[in-house]
Amino acid sequence: MSRGVKICFRNIGRLALITVVLISLSGTALSSDKVRPMCGASTLYPASPVSLYDQVVALSKSNYRLPSGSTVALILPNEAYIYVGSLLGEAYSAISSHKYDRIVIFGYDESANPANIYIGASLNTPIGRSPVDEDFCGQLIDAGSIGFREIVSETCLPRSIELQMPFIQHFFPQTPIVPIGLNGIEAAEAEELGAKVQELSDGIATLFIAATNLSKSFDIKSCETSDNRLVNLLQDAKIATVIDELRTRKINAESSGALIAVLTAAVNSGGVAGKIIRYKNTGRITGDHQHVCGYLAAVILSEKESANEASSLSDRDGARLLRHARSSIEEATGYGENTVLRSEIPDNIQFDGVHIDIIAENRESGIGIMRTGTGLFDAVRNVALASAFNDPRFKPIDKYQLDEIRLRLYIFYNLKRINRIDDFVPGRHGIWLIRGNISAKVFPSEMDLSLKKEDIIGRVCLSAGLFSDAWKARDTELWVFDIVVFEENR
Repeated sequence: MSRGVKICFRNIGRLALITVVLISLSGTALSSDKVRPMCGASTLYPASPVSLYDQVVALSKSNYRLPSGSTVALILPNEAYIYVGSLLGEAYSAISSHKYDRIVIFGYDESANPANIYIGASLNTPIGRSPVDEDFCGQLIDAGSIGFREIVSETCLPRSIELQMPFIQHFFPQTPIVPIGLNGIEAAEAEELGAKVQELSDGIATLFIAATNLSKSFDIKSCETSDNRLVNLLQDAKIATVIDELRTRKINAESSGALIAVLTAAVNSGGVAGKIIRYKNTGRITGDHQHVCGYLAAVILSEKESANEASSLSDRDGARLLRHARSSIEEATGYGENTVLRSEIPDNIQFDGVHIDIIAENRESGIGIMRTGTGLFDAVRNVALASAFNDPRFKPIDKYQLDEIRLRLYIFYNLKRINRIDDFVPGRHGIWLIRGNISAKVFPSEMDLSLKKEDIIGRVCLSAGLFSDAWKARDTELWVFDIVVFEENR
């Protein structure tokens, strides 16, 4: 058979496989015979079923997973996939092992005044259809907590909600949807709506989604000041403060109402902690620092099953992680096998990065990865291999050196961007400095505590090859983090 014929059959097989998947996604348990038209195809995402399916799969490659059953809410952006597709993919991928009986989406909707509810037709995209939970929508309308305008099948979904649908259809096919568009809703009404939606969902596994961008500003500094405030409060589990500051407009969002409604529903469902998956803004994406818009992918975790911080790791956990790191290196040299099972490593730990030093008589090398996008098991393995074999300052470790080296493991958590050096506590916080493609990290143990904060940060700049006052520049980011350290006794 010729090469061209082989390629032809391979492509036919691939199309047939995707066709089967699309048919399974489409299903028959739709909310009605009517189908709501698409408006986003070709402008926000590919119009071709195969191209859209391939793009959703490609954007959802993250291996990071949250503990099953712990996520009660998502905060997701509202923009074309070229800008935010990776954020959507990572967020939905992180909760893909969860099971939900209903998904309620509050999205920014410029046609709402103040609330639209989209009923009477299935939700359609090129890769399938999703049923609307008509019964629940009816209960919500009858509850009278807010005057909904019922949007029938001839009208498209708001783009904030339609953008979510291909990912929902990929990860949660046939899960009933409650699509609610908000615009100009008062904070008190949004809280009342969120509380009522949660009350009607009590006892049913429900995912709440806020589909909205964050700040829109004429300059990047104003945008990031507001957005960083939101991110830091979520990470500090101060959800009530976020709601209050959205109400008083200390924090801004494209649809404050969508955020307030979802956070209220999440808190009433036991949500107490936020996990930031990723933050972006147009200034950092395009380089244009004017007319900037912020994008956030985050999850709200429940009280019962929220992930523990790295500080909760015991010495026994640390010893097991070190054994996992060493076994990974030994296996790569052909010396042995990694005998540490994935189940032995805690899978519900919140952390923001891993660094491993390899210490020997003439060597103290280390490589770290921030925002690994994986769980702790994979992160420690990947960083151990990078430190052993990919450090450009040293030759790769071979099996004859294994008895000579000692490993030191750092796990970072509570990563926060700061706008004032008053938020940096020397001796407690590590510093991560970023300027374009240049970055440098300094651990608390490496700091000269006799120096002023400005001088400590200045030395971080110098270690990155920058001027000592580079941290003052608008395009320089300063992040602080807490750290837990484990070291082998050899």
